Amino acid sequence: TQSTWGWRHRHQTLHETNSEKMAQKVSRNNRGNFTFTQSSTFQIVTFAIATRIITIIYSIACDWIVHDHDADAFKLPPNATSFTDDDDNIHWILAAFSRWDSAHFLHVAETHYLHEKNLAFFPGFPIAMNIAGYGLLAPFLSEHLQWRTLLLISGVAVNFVLFPMSAYTLYKLGCIVLNNERLALLSALLFCINPAGIFFSALYSETLFSLVTFSALLALESDKRIGAAILFGISSSVRSNGILNCGFILHYIAQSMFAGCKTKKLLNILVSHIFLVLLSLPLCFLGFLSFQTYGYWKHCSNTDVELNTDVIEFPAWCSSNLPLSYTYIQSQYWDVGFLNYWTLKQIPNFLLALPIIILSIYIIHREFNKVVLIRRPGFEGFLMLLGFTMDKRSSVLYKRLILMKYVIHLLVLVLIASLCMHVQVATRFIFSSSPLVYWSCAAILLPVEESTKTKHKVYIQSIPLPIRNDLTLMINQWFLINFTGKMILIYCFIYNIVGIALHSNFYPWT
Repeated sequence: TQSTWGWRHRHQTLHETNSEKMAQKVSRNNRGNFTFTQSSTFQIVTFAIATRIITIIYSIACDWIVHDHDADAFKLPPNATSFTDDDDNIHWILAAFSRWDSAHFLHVAETHYLHEKNLAFFPGFPIAMNIAGYGLLAPFLSEHLQWRTLLLISGVAVNFVLFPMSAYTLYKLGCIVLNNERLALLSALLFCINPAGIFFSALYSETLFSLVTFSALLALESDKRIGAAILFGISSSVRSNGILNCGFILHYIAQSMFAGCKTKKLLNILVSHIFLVLLSLPLCFLGFLSFQTYGYWKHCSNTDVELNTDVIEFPAWCSSNLPLSYTYIQSQYWDVGFLNYWTLKQIPNFLLALPIIILSIYIIHREFNKVVLIRRPGFEGFLMLLGFTMDKRSSVLYKRLILMKYVIHLLVLVLIASLCMHVQVATRFIFSSSPLVYWSCAAILLPVEESTKTKHKVYIQSIPLPIRNDLTLMINQWFLINFTGKMILIYCFIYNIVGIALHSNFYPWT
């Protein structure tokens, strides 16, 4: 039987190694019949790399096999100098990764916001592309390839390298927040097959944003407030929704203030926490505000002679009381605004976003219900819904409330995606921002491990080593997975298979 095989496997491993450390790895958290000797780090890194290689190969194949759609989208202008044959070959091979917004990011990395419209794309990822291009590729390939080609290669390479780092950071964050290594591991493995997979390999900023956001949350959960604030500030230079991460800092400070009121004088508490707010918030907004300042300097002053014409005409947002380019450009060029997307012709895009919206609402409802069941009256009950007044003496109460800040964050993301954005972006928007989605999906799938006491044998050796891990072993026993878990996995598979094929050929999958 499967259980007999698992016992023999563990017994032989312990006998051969006679190592307490290996024994801990084998029996970690009593994973039961899914257990084998690979460490969590090895599982995460190899699976992350394997899924990226599969995504890249599948994207290239789809681009070659399927004819490109003639999309009404931004196309890169001709290169300033003629491409060599090597340039043409590389652009032909990697064309699948420069579709839709990828073309904007590549253009920004190359021209540094030559056009006002490009200010909608934040500089974090283009900066990373330039660093990789100048530091790693140019010294060896600049004589053979044009700069645009080097940037294309560096963009794909940056995301390839950062993706395993993002998955591993999510795992470490889960270990601290959930206090459950098994759940944290499964969450990180689910991250590797999330439905927005193509956007973590193409020239999009999702991978970098996930890494910085998860790293900031990890620092915050480790009580490193200033480091977290700095990382949140970096996240706001990668994507605009990075400024929402400042809410985690505010929640942390408010939570600390409520807890301190029980033991310290109110005046001392207020002074110390006001100081924390004044120190942390500017750091959180630093990336966003720095970019808006740069945009104003670039397009609202005549110091940049390259942009001057015979008659200088500044953009309309330059004369606003609060001259922020982002909101104006999103509204002017992409018609982004409250309920602007709620039209009949956008129904297909709403259907595309429906799975992640339903999944998010389900997660939010389930987590709020856990708190409501505690039944604390009045103002105390309201504070508990916000995750405050946590009494660590009660382990049950602590576990239920520790996720509330992540629940509120997910709720805000869902509201913004549904009401104020191009709704089809919701999938990558949420899966690159919220660790709670992965934790909740893992919690739904995890009960299958309690049902593995069965006579059905699992042929573990049939799974290739790079993708042999707790998640793939679970999938190998598909009949044991509950209905909701199957729907989540099917959602991941379909959106990756279909999404990669459509996006790679300029079909509307953005």
